[in-house]
Amino acid sequence: MTTFPVRMLYTRTAGQGPDVVLVHGWGMHSGVWKDVAESLASYHRVTVLDLPGHGYSQELSGVGSTLSDWASAVIAATPAPAAWVGWSLGGLVAQQVALMAPERLSRLV
Repeated sequence: MTTFPVRMLYTRTAGQGPDVVLVHGWGMHSGVWKDVAESLASYHRVTVLDLPGHGYSQELSGVGSTLSDWASAVIAATPAPAAWVGWSLGGLVAQQVALMAPERLSRLV
C-alpha cells in the first residue's frame, strides 16, 4: 500500500460520537453531503472528503490513478474504525478501502 500525506485530501469533520465517513461520487465534491452530514453530526462524528482531483483535493501526483492509490490516500486522511457511506465512485472507493484495510470499517453502506 502506498502512503500519502494527509494534506493531499480536503476533509471536514463535525459532531461527536461514532465515526462516519461520507464519500461522494464521480465529478462531485464533499458539498453534496451537506444536509446528510449536518443531520448525522447530531449523533456521530462525520468526516466528508473530496476525492483526489475533486473539490479542494489535489490530484495524486507521481503515482498512478488506480483505485488502490485513491483508497490509500483516503485511508491516510480518515478516522478508524468508521462506518463508510459511498455514493457511486465513492462506493467503489469505500469497497476498495474495505478490501485493503477491513479493520478501518465498522460498516459499509
